Amino acid sequence: LERLAAKASAVTAVSKSLAAALERDLPVLAGRVSVVPNGWRPLPLAPPPPAPRPYVLSIGRLAPYKGTDVTLMAFSLLDRADADLVLCGAPFHRAHIEGLVMKLGLRGRVRLTGLRPPEEARALTRECLFHISGARVETFGMANLEAMACGKAVVAPRVGGVVDYLQDGVNGLLVPPKDPDALAAAMASLLDAPGLRARLGKRAADDALAYTWNAVAARYARLYR
Repeated sequence: LERLAAKASAVTAVSKSLAAALERDLPVLAGRVSVVPNGWRPLPLAPPPPAPRPYVLSIGRLAPYKGTDVTLMAFSLLDRADADLVLCGAPFHRAHIEGLVMKLGLRGRVRLTGLRPPEEARALTRECLFHISGARVETFGMANLEAMACGKAVVAPRVGGVVDYLQDGVNGLLVPPKDPDALAAAMASLLDAPGLRARLGKRAADDALAYTWNAVAARYARLYR
Protein backbone atom coordinates (compact mmCIF):
# COMPACT_ATOMS: atom_id res chain seq x y z
CA LEU A 1 0.00 0.00 0.00
CA GLU A 2 2.85 2.38 0.81
CA ARG A 3 4.47 1.74 -2.59
CA LEU A 4 1.18 2.33 -4.39
CA ALA A 5 0.52 5.50 -2.42
CA ALA A 6 3.98 6.88 -3.20
CA LYS A 7 3.31 6.56 -6.94
CA ALA A 8 -0.29 7.81 -6.89
CA SER A 9 -1.22 11.17 -8.36
CA ALA A 10 -4.04 11.46 -5.83
CA VAL A 11 -5.31 9.51 -2.82
CA THR A 12 -8.82 9.73 -1.42
CA ALA A 13 -10.52 8.59 1.78
CA VAL A 14 -14.26 8.45 2.46
CA SER A 15 -14.06 10.34 5.78
CA LYS A 16 -11.86 12.74 7.70
CA SER A 17 -11.08 10.10 10.31
CA LEU A 18 -9.90 7.63 7.66
CA ALA A 19 -7.79 10.31 5.98
CA ALA A 20 -6.15 11.08 9.32
CA ALA A 21 -5.47 7.40 9.96
CA LEU A 22 -3.90 6.98 6.51
CA GLU A 23 -1.65 9.98 6.95
CA ARG A 24 -0.66 8.80 10.42
CA ASP A 25 0.15 5.23 9.38
CA LEU A 26 1.68 6.04 5.98
CA PRO A 27 3.98 9.06 6.37
CA VAL A 28 4.43 9.21 2.58
CA LEU A 29 0.80 10.42 2.43
CA ALA A 30 1.16 13.30 4.87
CA GLY A 31 -0.88 16.22 3.54
CA ARG A 32 -1.84 14.34 0.36
CA VAL A 33 -5.16 12.62 1.19
CA SER A 34 -8.36 14.21 -0.11
CA VAL A 35 -11.69 13.39 1.50
CA VAL A 36 -14.39 12.27 -0.93
CA PRO A 37 -17.35 10.69 0.88
CA ASN A 38 -19.52 7.79 -0.11
CA GLY A 39 -22.74 8.67 -1.89
CA TRP A 40 -26.30 7.39 -2.12
CA ARG A 41 -28.51 6.88 -5.15
CA PRO A 42 -32.28 6.75 -5.61
CA LEU A 43 -33.76 3.27 -5.83
CA PRO A 44 -37.00 1.96 -7.36
CA LEU A 45 -39.89 2.01 -4.92
CA ALA A 46 -40.60 -1.36 -3.34
CA PRO A 47 -43.65 -2.24 -1.24
CA PRO A 48 -42.90 -1.99 2.47
CA PRO A 49 -42.95 -5.28 4.37
CA PRO A 50 -45.88 -5.81 6.71
CA ALA A 51 -45.17 -4.78 10.28
CA PRO A 52 -47.58 -5.43 13.16
CA ARG A 53 -46.18 -2.52 15.19
CA PRO A 54 -44.10 0.59 14.52
CA TYR A 55 -40.40 -0.20 14.46
CA VAL A 56 -36.95 1.23 14.90
CA LEU A 57 -34.53 0.07 12.21
CA SER A 58 -30.84 -0.83 12.29
CA ILE A 59 -29.21 -1.76 8.98
CA GLY A 60 -25.76 -3.32 8.97
CA ARG A 61 -24.07 -6.67 9.19
CA LEU A 62 -24.61 -8.44 12.49
CA ALA A 63 -20.99 -8.23 13.56
CA PRO A 64 -19.21 -7.06 16.72
CA TYR A 65 -17.75 -3.89 15.18
CA LYS A 66 -21.26 -2.83 14.13
CA GLY A 67 -22.32 -2.97 17.77
CA THR A 68 -25.44 -5.07 17.25
CA ASP A 69 -25.10 -6.23 20.85
CA VAL A 70 -24.91 -2.61 22.05
CA THR A 71 -28.08 -1.82 20.10
CA LEU A 72 -29.89 -4.79 21.60
CA MET A 73 -28.81 -3.90 25.14
CA ALA A 74 -29.99 -0.33 24.63
CA PHE A 75 -33.34 -1.48 23.25
CA SER A 76 -33.85 -3.79 26.21
CA LEU A 77 -33.42 -0.84 28.58
CA LEU A 78 -36.42 0.93 27.06
CA ASP A 79 -38.83 -1.63 28.51
CA ARG A 80 -41.69 -0.58 26.27
CA ALA A 81 -43.93 -2.45 23.88
CA ASP A 82 -45.06 0.31 21.53
CA ALA A 83 -42.25 -0.29 19.00
CA ASP A 84 -40.18 -3.21 17.74
CA LEU A 85 -36.55 -3.34 16.67
CA VAL A 86 -35.75 -4.59 13.16
CA LEU A 87 -32.19 -5.71 12.40
CA CYS A 88 -31.48 -5.84 8.67
CA GLY A 89 -28.14 -7.19 7.53
CA ALA A 90 -25.96 -10.19 6.81
CA PRO A 91 -26.29 -12.59 9.75
CA PHE A 92 -22.69 -12.79 10.96
CA HIS A 93 -22.67 -14.30 14.48
CA ARG A 94 -26.40 -14.98 14.14
CA ALA A 95 -26.44 -17.61 16.88
CA HIS A 96 -24.85 -15.15 19.30
CA ILE A 97 -27.34 -12.42 18.40
CA GLU A 98 -30.32 -14.76 18.70
CA GLY A 99 -29.03 -15.93 22.07
CA LEU A 100 -28.65 -12.34 23.22
CA VAL A 101 -32.21 -11.54 22.12
CA MET A 102 -33.45 -14.38 24.32
CA LYS A 103 -31.19 -13.47 27.25
CA LEU A 104 -32.41 -9.86 27.21
CA GLY A 105 -36.05 -10.89 27.13
CA LEU A 106 -36.62 -9.40 23.67
CA ARG A 107 -38.23 -12.38 21.98
CA GLY A 108 -41.16 -11.18 19.87
CA ARG A 109 -39.90 -7.58 19.89
CA VAL A 110 -36.83 -8.00 17.65
CA ARG A 111 -36.99 -9.13 14.05
CA LEU A 112 -33.96 -10.29 12.04
CA THR A 113 -34.52 -9.92 8.30
CA GLY A 114 -31.14 -11.19 7.13
CA LEU A 115 -29.43 -9.58 4.15
CA ARG A 116 -32.04 -7.98 1.89
CA PRO A 117 -31.81 -6.47 -1.62
CA PRO A 118 -31.20 -2.69 -1.63
CA GLU A 119 -34.76 -1.92 -2.74
CA GLU A 120 -36.20 -3.88 0.19
CA ALA A 121 -33.78 -2.32 2.68
CA ARG A 122 -34.76 1.13 1.41
CA ALA A 123 -38.46 0.25 1.77
CA LEU A 124 -37.82 -0.81 5.37
CA THR A 125 -36.08 2.52 5.95
CA ARG A 126 -38.92 4.59 4.53
CA GLU A 127 -41.40 3.00 6.94
CA CYS A 128 -39.32 3.00 10.13
CA LEU A 129 -39.67 5.49 12.98
CA PHE A 130 -35.95 6.26 12.86
CA HIS A 131 -32.62 4.56 12.22
CA ILE A 132 -30.21 3.49 14.93
CA SER A 133 -26.57 2.41 14.96
CA GLY A 134 -24.56 1.09 17.88
CA ALA A 135 -21.30 0.77 15.94
CA ARG A 136 -18.05 0.59 17.86
CA VAL A 137 -16.10 1.85 14.85
CA GLU A 138 -17.34 3.24 11.55
CA THR A 139 -15.24 4.34 8.59
CA PHE A 140 -18.29 6.04 7.08
CA GLY A 141 -21.66 4.49 7.97
CA MET A 142 -23.56 4.27 4.70
CA ALA A 143 -26.80 3.03 6.27
CA ASN A 144 -27.03 6.19 8.36
CA LEU A 145 -26.72 8.39 5.28
CA GLU A 146 -29.30 6.36 3.33
CA ALA A 147 -31.72 6.72 6.23
CA MET A 148 -31.14 10.47 6.19
CA ALA A 149 -31.89 10.49 2.46
CA CYS A 150 -35.24 8.88 3.31
CA GLY A 151 -36.01 11.73 5.68
CA LYS A 152 -35.36 9.76 8.85
CA ALA A 153 -33.69 10.90 12.04
CA VAL A 154 -30.60 8.87 12.92
CA VAL A 155 -29.21 7.92 16.32
CA ALA A 156 -25.54 6.92 16.11
CA PRO A 157 -22.33 6.90 18.15
CA ARG A 158 -19.82 9.70 17.79
CA VAL A 159 -17.25 7.59 15.92
CA GLY A 160 -15.23 7.76 12.70
CA GLY A 161 -16.90 9.15 9.61
CA VAL A 162 -20.33 9.48 11.24
CA VAL A 163 -19.47 12.93 12.59
CA ASP A 164 -18.74 14.18 9.06
CA TYR A 165 -22.44 14.23 8.16
CA LEU A 166 -24.41 13.81 11.39
CA GLN A 167 -24.85 16.82 13.68
CA ASP A 168 -26.24 16.27 17.15
CA GLY A 169 -29.64 17.92 17.57
CA VAL A 170 -29.62 19.19 14.00
CA ASN A 171 -30.16 16.20 11.69
CA GLY A 172 -29.85 13.38 14.21
CA LEU A 173 -28.63 12.46 17.66
CA LEU A 174 -25.04 11.55 18.53
CA VAL A 175 -24.16 9.50 21.61
CA PRO A 176 -20.92 8.23 23.17
CA PRO A 177 -19.76 4.92 21.68
CA LYS A 178 -20.27 1.62 23.50
CA ASP A 179 -22.82 3.21 25.87
CA PRO A 180 -26.17 1.35 25.91
CA ASP A 181 -27.64 3.78 28.47
CA ALA A 182 -26.94 6.82 26.30
CA LEU A 183 -28.22 5.02 23.22
CA ALA A 184 -31.41 4.03 25.05
CA ALA A 185 -31.97 7.61 26.24
CA ALA A 186 -31.63 8.95 22.71
CA MET A 187 -34.02 6.31 21.37
CA ALA A 188 -36.56 7.14 24.08
CA SER A 189 -36.40 10.84 23.24
CA LEU A 190 -37.27 10.11 19.60
CA LEU A 191 -39.97 7.57 20.45
CA ASP A 192 -41.64 10.09 22.76
CA ALA A 193 -41.39 13.10 20.43
CA PRO A 194 -42.82 12.68 16.91
CA GLY A 195 -42.23 16.38 16.30
CA LEU A 196 -38.53 16.01 17.05
CA ARG A 197 -38.31 13.00 14.73
CA ALA A 198 -39.95 15.00 11.96
CA ARG A 199 -37.73 18.05 12.46
CA LEU A 200 -34.51 16.05 12.49
CA GLY A 201 -35.68 13.93 9.56
CA LYS A 202 -36.50 16.97 7.43
CA ARG A 203 -33.08 18.48 7.99
CA ALA A 204 -31.47 15.06 7.43
CA ALA A 205 -33.10 14.77 3.99
CA ASP A 206 -31.92 18.25 3.05
CA ASP A 207 -28.35 17.57 4.20
CA ALA A 208 -28.22 14.21 2.40
CA LEU A 209 -28.56 16.00 -0.94
CA ALA A 210 -24.88 16.94 -0.67
CA TYR A 211 -24.06 13.21 -0.83
CA THR A 212 -25.89 12.08 -3.96
CA TRP A 213 -23.74 10.07 -6.36
CA ASN A 214 -23.84 12.97 -8.81
CA ALA A 215 -22.34 15.26 -6.17
CA VAL A 216 -19.72 12.69 -5.18
CA ALA A 217 -18.83 11.93 -8.81
CA ALA A 218 -18.27 15.65 -9.40
CA ARG A 219 -15.73 15.70 -6.58
CA TYR A 220 -13.86 12.77 -8.12
CA ALA A 221 -14.00 14.48 -11.51
CA ARG A 222 -12.35 17.58 -10.04
CA LEU A 223 -9.50 15.42 -8.73
CA TYR A 224 -9.00 13.79 -12.13
CA ARG A 225 -8.93 17.17 -13.86
